[in-house]
Amino acid sequence: MCWEFYYPKYQQNLKEAERETELKTLHKYSGKFNWKTDLKKVLKTYPYKALILTNETKRILWVNDGFSEMTGYPKSYAINRSPVFLQGENTSEAVKLRISEKIERNKPFKEVVVNYRKNGEMYNCEIQIFPLTGSNNSIHFLALEREVA
Repeated sequence: MCWEFYYPKYQQNLKEAERETELKTLHKYSGKFNWKTDLKKVLKTYPYKALILTNETKRILWVNDGFSEMTGYPKSYAINRSPVFLQGENTSEAVKLRISEKIERNKPFKEVVVNYRKNGEMYNCEIQIFPLTGSNNSIHFLALEREVA
C-alpha cells in the first residue's frame, strides 16, 4: 500500500497520543490540587493548539508542546512568567481589561486577543479559559488557545 493512504491515519494517531499525554500531565496537577473540573471533557469539547496552565497569581506552571509550536517560545521560557509576555503594541487594552474582569469572576469564557510570536509576528489568538478550583479553594486557570483568522 502507498504511504499516502497511511499518512493521515498516522498523523491522527500521533495527535491522539499527544492529547493523551497532555491529559495525563493535567491529571497529575489535578490530583495535586484536587480540581473538580472534568479535564477530559474540556479537552475533547473545545479545539486548541496550545494549553497554558497558570496559578492564582497568573504565573505559568505548565504549557504543552503546541504552545511552543504556535508561539515559537520554548516551554522553559514560559514557566513562571505571566502570559502577558505574548502581548504587544497592537494588543487591545479593552480586550485585556475584559480578560482580567472575566478571570476575576472565576467563570469559563472565550476571547480573541492579538498576541505576538517570538519572531515578532502578530496573530489572533482565541483563548478559552477555564478556572480550576481545588478542594482547598486554590484556583488555577487552564487556557486552551488556537490561532484564528
